[in-house]
Amino acid sequence: MIKFSPVFLAVLLFVSACSSSKQVVVEEPTKPEWVVSRPIDNAYYIGISVSNKLNNPLGYRDEAKRSALNELASEIEVTVNSNSMLYSVEKQGQLQDEFRSFTQLKTNTQIENAELVADFETSTEYWMFYRLSKAQYQADKQKKIDKAIGNSRVFLEQGVQQVEGKNYRKAMQLYIQSLEAVAPYINEQLKTDYNGQEVYWGAKLLEEMASIVQSFQLVPNAETHDLYWGQQIEPNQIGFILTQEGKPVQNIPIFFTYSEDFIRPRVVMTDGAGVAFAKLGKLRKTKASQFIGAHVDLETIYQEMEGEKEAFISEVLTGMQAPDVRAKLQVRAPRVYVSIKATEMGAKSKGTSYRNAIEEVLNKYEYDIVSKKSSADLVLNLSADTKIVGKSGERVTANTTGQFKVEYASGNTEVFAKQLSSAKGVQLDDKGAALKSSEKVDTQLKTRLVPQFHRTYLK
Repeated sequence: MIKFSPVFLAVLLFVSACSSSKQVVVEEPTKPEWVVSRPIDNAYYIGISVSNKLNNPLGYRDEAKRSALNELASEIEVTVNSNSMLYSVEKQGQLQDEFRSFTQLKTNTQIENAELVADFETSTEYWMFYRLSKAQYQADKQKKIDKAIGNSRVFLEQGVQQVEGKNYRKAMQLYIQSLEAVAPYINEQLKTDYNGQEVYWGAKLLEEMASIVQSFQLVPNAETHDLYWGQQIEPNQIGFILTQEGKPVQNIPIFFTYSEDFIRPRVVMTDGAGVAFAKLGKLRKTKASQFIGAHVDLETIYQEMEGEKEAFISEVLTGMQAPDVRAKLQVRAPRVYVSIKATEMGAKSKGTSYRNAIEEVLNKYEYDIVSKKSSADLVLNLSADTKIVGKSGERVTANTTGQFKVEYASGNTEVFAKQLSSAKGVQLDDKGAALKSSEKVDTQLKTRLVPQFHRTYLK
């Protein structure tokens, strides 16, 4: 058996401990020149990116590829050709930054034939180098443009046939489809041959679409409508007539606006006579001068079509619409006829205090009180019967019962109705008790019944 001295064993353990504490050093590869210094090549668009392997251990390759292609696409400058649709819209002051972003996005999604030049990785990083031939990109893009124009041309020709058949709604849908086909190239001039002439296709489309809208004539069925506030507007009272060369145009959406409030529905289709009626319902606003506006609503035609919607096309359609045609609403206060039927202890009474109380509040709310029922818009009826209902010693109790009711003068449609509340008056004689009861009715009329009617009437 071999024995080791204590000193030898101590030295052996020390050496072993030192050996186990050493770190394993991994030698990283040398970075290639394209990682150290970005290459420049005028014949290519270049995209180089790096992803962190530690942060994204499962998807770092996809991340690097996506970033490299996005960088490559960002080198492709989006310019607006002076003969493009985008330039035409911009000249009209309608171009927004998002439409430039839209064009850039479309460019990014159309990158094809990009080649992977090289990749490189370390223990923590993964690099990718893509490039795309500028000549190849232009050739690919032109093929797509030619195909898009071909598809667009089919839709346009179908739209022209619908115009000839006076089916303008279908024609507009086809024109919009024609526009959608070339939407990814709204910044390009899109030069092509059409019917033997060289045209800029985007401008041609806008011209054809605008020609339909400009051929429409939208007019109100009456320039001014004389109304009173609180009036129930008939469903076919306020209308707008759409014609083309004097003939009615049906099934076209008309968008309504109301100067004082929202109007529902906001969009109404023209009927067989080319008319769309504004559904105002009750006229609740008391302003003397109001209006209903209307215009042909191309946006609704677009939104009802299938597929994803593009903001640029919505903007184009909005820019084509004509200004609102207006129908003026001349609004006055309603004329009110006040009818009092009163009795007091079995005898007819003029009900003067009741009339005064009612008219005081009506005047406060600016109603027009008239003396003839035939000229009234509203009829206010008050029936009141005052009776002695009890005697106790020297005290006499009177009470007034009855009804407060307001109706439209035409058709007798009820607007508001309430029974009089208990109006007991106690005095030392019949006349005094009746007077006290009447005074309580006057208070009801001033503070409750007429104000409640007014609120209900305009509700």
